[in-house]
Amino acid sequence: MSMWTTARARHYSMALALRVGHPMLQLQLRLSSTGVAAECGGCHMYHDLYGFHLGVCRTGNRKGLWTSRHDAVQAALLAAIRYIGGSCLSVSVGSGNWFGAAGVRPGSTSYRRADLVLAHYYGPGRHLFLDVAVADPASGSALACSPSSAVSSGVAAQLRASKKAAKYEPLAQSVSSAFRPAVLERYGACCDDLVGLIRMLCGDRDRDQLEPDYAFSTCSRSTYMASRVVFACVLADAAMVDAALLLDCAVQDSDRSPPSAIPRAPAPPRSRPFPCQRGDRPSQPQRDVLGSGGRFFYEGHSS
Repeated sequence: MSMWTTARARHYSMALALRVGHPMLQLQLRLSSTGVAAECGGCHMYHDLYGFHLGVCRTGNRKGLWTSRHDAVQAALLAAIRYIGGSCLSVSVGSGNWFGAAGVRPGSTSYRRADLVLAHYYGPGRHLFLDVAVADPASGSALACSPSSAVSSGVAAQLRASKKAAKYEPLAQSVSSAFRPAVLERYGACCDDLVGLIRMLCGDRDRDQLEPDYAFSTCSRSTYMASRVVFACVLADAAMVDAALLLDCAVQDSDRSPPSAIPRAPAPPRSRPFPCQRGDRPSQPQRDVLGSGGRFFYEGHSS
């Protein structure tokens, strides 16, 4: 096991519920106890029981919720590429002008940047740019497509990937480089370009069976890399949903009930620690399987 293949039990169960279409427990409890659905703190519409609204809300990035999900997927893709031996850099913020003069926005001082770059992948000065995005199959454009995202998987990812390609391919070609969109749907489906990228980077080789997180289901390098990126996406989406519901349900409950009426758990009894004996071993550092500083990798990018 490693930090990239572990998650909190709460987020894992929530990701499973989102994947199979099971109602969210927090929203069920609120609706059964009050008779009124929870209200979205951004657009003030009512939440549905299945968490669909949080992916298509027009103010979904409040408190940086969508940004945190995007950054977690970007970090997982970056780590996966480096794991298989690729040289990849994160260039989304303050990492130079990789697109040259073509990246300057007309009439503005801002600059267009991709998320990741495999520097000199095709030769000296010829790079491979990647841009990460998380699409939602419940969006109106994906549902109105033919075939619709209601009957076919990956439609929303392909739509978002085509928009990414139209935006970044001319910029990459201006510096003799190439661009690949890295778009996933919030439930795990990948766009064709991301699937092709993983196959191109990993090849047909298998993993070493002595790896600490080796499993028969991800015995090849391509399946392992894909599983890490998809795992990060669905867990980051579950963490986003959990954070949003915590904001909405907790705030509305506190507004409806006075502070004195809110039950609080009793404080745990304090116990005197045993005195440290000479020669005792120091406390062991926290393992990476438990996260970094009490936070898992998909939680470490929240604002």
